[in-house]
Amino acid sequence: MSLRDRLGPLLTHTAPARDLSDTASPSARRPGLPRFDLDVCANCAGCVAECPSWAMTVERDPARALLRFEAHLGRCIGCGECAIACEKGAVTMVTRTDVGVREKRDLVWLGEYVDPLVTATGRVEAPQESARRILQPPPEGDARAQADARLLQRERARSLCGRTLSVFVVSSGDCGACALEVGATQDVWHDGARLGIRIVGTPVHADLILVTGTLTRAGVSALRAAYEIMSEPRLVVAIGACACDLGLFAGTLGVAGPVDRHVPVDVYVPGCPPEPASALHGLLLAVGRADQVLRGETWRDPRLRV
Repeated sequence: MSLRDRLGPLLTHTAPARDLSDTASPSARRPGLPRFDLDVCANCAGCVAECPSWAMTVERDPARALLRFEAHLGRCIGCGECAIACEKGAVTMVTRTDVGVREKRDLVWLGEYVDPLVTATGRVEAPQESARRILQPPPEGDARAQADARLLQRERARSLCGRTLSVFVVSSGDCGACALEVGATQDVWHDGARLGIRIVGTPVHADLILVTGTLTRAGVSALRAAYEIMSEPRLVVAIGACACDLGLFAGTLGVAGPVDRHVPVDVYVPGCPPEPASALHGLLLAVGRADQVLRGETWRDPRLRV
């Protein structure tokens, strides 16, 4: 008997496979991040009920006669269940690598809809010509000042780092998937070294800290120590759904919160796990060598009173 025959029962996955041929389009079965067409959405909340990471919520506001839909891509694990559940085709899964963002608000999609329970009360107006799509408003006050300071810091990082970037990886409470993808940035296929990106073994020699996994209570002190020992500018990139917004572990006892609760984060890279190319995009975005593509959106039902 060959080795393959002896190990066959151990290597064979006996769980029944889910047949997606009749329940989802090919785009829904691909991994990636969801894209929302809020003009088409019927507000059935089917995607909310199927989301395993609580990345989507629907709240009723009786005073304003509306339903508020929120989708946090930073918490999304890319399972595609929302696209499968959507009968209107308002949710599709998109596979792209340039998903890094500088502001966490760019990972949030907002939608406000007329509440069907109060439509007959006269609180809504007649439909207008078309729906309005607007980007998230810019930060104000102290948030704006902090954003400007971080922008100046990134410009300084670009001038200091030039074409090289030394990265120190901090793994806290992760499953290992994001760490594997980060390690793959140095393989012969992605070859991060050609971009001047190298992984170092100590934060003393690092220009940037890359954090993977949900930040546990035990890992907070280690992350802060690594951040404090770095020289200016101290750049931080959060990789994966757990580091960005806790992912599946939101609300669990051993979690100390997302990374930006304890150290300032310059770039968020969503995904579970993000591809190595996405990790490279986030690193280059942190030093100004790549452009941000992903933007959050706000959609408002044209029948709502302004």
